[in-house]
Amino acid sequence: MDSEDEIPFQILREITDGFSKERKLGQGAFGVVYKGVTKNGDDVAVKRLLINSSLDFKHQLKNELYNLRKLNHPNIVHVLGYCFETEQKPFIMEDGSKVFVDETQGALCLEYMHNGSLQRLLSDEFSGLEWHTRFKIIKGTCEGLKYIHDLEEPIYHLDLKPDNILLDKDMAKDCRFWFVQDHS
Repeated sequence: MDSEDEIPFQILREITDGFSKERKLGQGAFGVVYKGVTKNGDDVAVKRLLINSSLDFKHQLKNELYNLRKLNHPNIVHVLGYCFETEQKPFIMEDGSKVFVDETQGALCLEYMHNGSLQRLLSDEFSGLEWHTRFKIIKGTCEGLKYIHDLEEPIYHLDLKPDNILLDKDMAKDCRFWFVQDHS
């Protein structure tokens, strides 16, 4: 992971208004996604990773970041940066004594998709998707999948569904990967 792409957790907290409910875009198995607005006024998506004690959190973050950063295709969401910080927080025990515990925060900062997910569009009874728009969404999704399948070390999505197909102003983009590389 390159240090120039590391974003302090405090900045991510600020641009999402403290990870407020109003900024929440969605939630998956490994994280909650929030809309952030940078000081420049640019919209970004911040995926705050959920810590699961049964998983190697740092390894999970590095793996997802590594896989996303090596992808360069117009139909795949771009990674803008990441955060991985551990700090000591005070904790008061039942007997009144104070101990310090490690609190780890991890997040990915991603390109923001202004038109939301395909699922949202499909569930909107007033969207009235025209055939040409439907075709562009299907074509963009297939092109993104073909790209990751044709890599020297192929990556398989494993969680393709309308919630994981995001729409920007012009095209569909695949996101929220469960990466599996075929090393056979």
